[in-house]
Amino acid sequence: MLYKTPCLIFAKKDIPEDIEYYVMKKEEMKLSDILVESTMVSSKNEARRFIEQGGVKIDSQKTEEDFVVKFEKEFVLQIGKRKFRRVVFRR
Repeated sequence: MLYKTPCLIFAKKDIPEDIEYYVMKKEEMKLSDILVESTMVSSKNEARRFIEQGGVKIDSQKTEEDFVVKFEKEFVLQIGKRKFRRVVFRR
């Protein structure tokens, strides 16, 4: 397998393999709260702005609504082109 450099990953819109993990503390949380607690954004207003402008993806699916995320399985959260977090839940 060829080694993927970061530039090629972003140019091809691939998800990087070495993503930081964020552990959810509850089984369900609002998307804006997850973005703030995982340190992807600095405030809820910034989180809502990204969500409303379509800059947030969950497992490569764009979302434009701040909804309650019910944890069912591990997922990848993305803001813009370069910010990623793998979200997991542990009791």
